[in-house]
Amino acid sequence: MGPIAYSLCQKPLIGLGMFVTGLCAFPPLIPDTPLPLAESAPPVAVAFTVRVDKSYQFDLKFTPQAPQDLQRIGEVAGTNYDGAYCEGGVDYQDIPLARRAGLGRPIPIRVLIRHQPDGAVVADQTFVSLCRFAHGGADQAVLRKIGRVHLAPGDYRAEVSASAALPELAGIKTSFLLVSGGSK
Repeated sequence: MGPIAYSLCQKPLIGLGMFVTGLCAFPPLIPDTPLPLAESAPPVAVAFTVRVDKSYQFDLKFTPQAPQDLQRIGEVAGTNYDGAYCEGGVDYQDIPLARRAGLGRPIPIRVLIRHQPDGAVVADQTFVSLCRFAHGGADQAVLRKIGRVHLAPGDYRAEVSASAALPELAGIKTSFLLVSGGSK
């Protein structure tokens, strides 16, 4: 989606009409991309292009390969969402023990974004992913937010990596996406 279409999608009546006809679809900037979490791995690098100046969200996706994987995913990715603690900015140790149940394990994910072709660093941040925010679909996938970055139009390269291996996720497909999300 380009900047003009995006702008029109934000208008009350025009946007509604465009939404109904599917013209406001905003495909992921980075589609579902494997990110090994079960073992230590080098950063995964992906090139992408931004057409609209806005905030974008990195998501973490856990896809079970067998029905029994859902329980292991729940233990790591969580089974609940708590708006007070799941949006980042809160140290896991500061969350009361009673509120931690169901939030899953904190997973530090480093996101390094470079402008292309000059390689200038645009963002370099380690986000702590916590809480499941969505699940289901045909593949029974579980989604967690990693974090948001504001990007201007241009070409970029993202390098995404986990700070530590999570061996309990062996055999479970783990990946990341860069999506428009809900913020303008």
